[in-house]
Amino acid sequence: MATMQRAGGAEKATTPSEDFLPGEDTECTIPKVFREGDHSTDIVFTVQGQRIHFSKALLTMCSPVFRALLTPEYLRQNVEGIPLPGMKYSEVAFFLQLLHPVYSSTPLTDCTLVETLTLAKEFHVEHISARCEQYIDAQLKQHGSKKKMNKDRILIYLTACDRNQLTKHRDKLVGLAAQYTTKDLQTSLFFESLSSAAQKDVFLRRCQTLENKMLPRRWKHVTVKALRSPRSLASLLVSSRCLSTRLRSLSIVHPVHPGPSSLSTARRCPVHYLACISCCRSFSA
Repeated sequence: MATMQRAGGAEKATTPSEDFLPGEDTECTIPKVFREGDHSTDIVFTVQGQRIHFSKALLTMCSPVFRALLTPEYLRQNVEGIPLPGMKYSEVAFFLQLLHPVYSSTPLTDCTLVETLTLAKEFHVEHISARCEQYIDAQLKQHGSKKKMNKDRILIYLTACDRNQLTKHRDKLVGLAAQYTTKDLQTSLFFESLSSAAQKDVFLRRCQTLENKMLPRRWKHVTVKALRSPRSLASLLVSSRCLSTRLRSLSIVHPVHPGPSSLSTARRCPVHYLACISCCRSFSA
């Protein structure tokens, strides 16, 4: 039988930056029918000690997970309420609003995006998953290339994509996050919500961008080739042909005792410097 528990644990309270617009608090807009029930509701969920009334027919029609779970036997065992441990009351209520035909026009916001998409993926509600993806797509299209997107928004969208395996926009969001400095990213209260893999991808992209800006264009192909494997780097440094070409470009006359100006020039590029030092050692030996 499918379980109703979701990993993730307790959530941290976050305060967005000044230009971040999270939208209204969903706890204040929960419909009365969800809190008290009426003739259209026939099941009850218990979340954080509170009850949410809903329709079994709507759930089983939209979600194959609920269709398999809400059997007559299971409902008889949970007459007082179906427990949803590990979830937040306001997030479940908002998700159920999007399922309900009367309240389905409730707009998504940055504040509700991540958990709504996570619940939609967990319970296999395809039309809500598609709506969340369309929301991210619309926000990215609205963001022009000339204006820098708010870092909190970037990290929220990246968290949503990374947590739910949405590869469509993940690469672009990683690139947008890499535009910010490490300090800027780490000071964002939404940075900790990223997985370690997403954090690594952002920092690697930033290193790659800085490397491309710092290295001369004619040495970029050498650096990429050298970094592909240790064997490639060793072959690059040992090859006398490559070394002689680099030493001639640095105007080093005597390879054993290069002048200080030549070494200073060589230090501008790591490949130049390593090639120079390796050649000196080979001649000294």
